[in-house]
Amino acid sequence: MVSIGSAMAMVKTFTQNASRSVGVFLKGEMMKIDKNVPIPSKGHKGKNDFVSEMKVGDSFLVPDSHAKDNMRFAFRYRGLKCIVRKVPEGYRIWRSE
Repeated sequence: MVSIGSAMAMVKTFTQNASRSVGVFLKGEMMKIDKNVPIPSKGHKGKNDFVSEMKVGDSFLVPDSHAKDNMRFAFRYRGLKCIVRKVPEGYRIWRSE
């Protein structure tokens, strides 16, 4: 636990150093804050990103209801609509609209 006296000393030290550099305390150490550093892209695609590339009327087959539910969520998550029908081989999913 930090005493009030040592906390005040830390604030005073931080205030004195703030005029020299911008920073924050992390476990008692001064951390430098960088400004205007661009955020890099993710660099990888998710396993279901292919649904965004589908055209209206395109379809694919999934083997079971678990895969069907996952793919319906993938469409919904991306704001897309799909139609699902049970077929002898499993479930066929079409992109609609």
